[in-house]
Amino acid sequence: ATGVPAAGGAAPRVIIGGYGRVGHPVAAVLACRGIPFLAVDLDPVRVARGKADGFPVFYGDIGDLDLLSAAGAGRADLVVLTIDQVQAALRAVKLLRSSWPELPVIARARDLEASGRLLEAGATQAYPEAVESSLRLAGNTLQMIGFPGGDVDLALRDARTCNYALVRPDPEGSEAGSPD
Repeated sequence: ATGVPAAGGAAPRVIIGGYGRVGHPVAAVLACRGIPFLAVDLDPVRVARGKADGFPVFYGDIGDLDLLSAAGAGRADLVVLTIDQVQAALRAVKLLRSSWPELPVIARARDLEASGRLLEAGATQAYPEAVESSLRLAGNTLQMIGFPGGDVDLALRDARTCNYALVRPDPEGSEAGSPD
């Protein structure tokens, strides 16, 4: 009763958990490249939007084993979790890890703390959106003032190393100036 078609034929290469402001662009990029995917969301309005977009978006909980099995998780290349609820994302990561230990799972995280929790739960990668948008701004800044692309890439890679240690806020909160 998940609404997800049984994956008897070609399984999607990517399963997307969430079809909101993050999941929709991920789906659009995959569709533009002809990569088979399937998205699930618990919001009927977003599901209807996905169907109106012509995408395979279905109503369901990404943390439901029956839904994931029906969607073809056992044959998928990757699961992308774009949901904003950290507890639901953690539950999904743990379920995916226990059911399909080799299946890569990348996740969106609101911040570094949520990113760390998702990684501890077994996510292959977890991208803290606030930090990633800041790094994108920093990278564009470097490019616009004349830094070569390779140097910009290296600077951003360095910032991401060791779970964003270079850009992690002071845990004591004693940074000078405003937090932004």
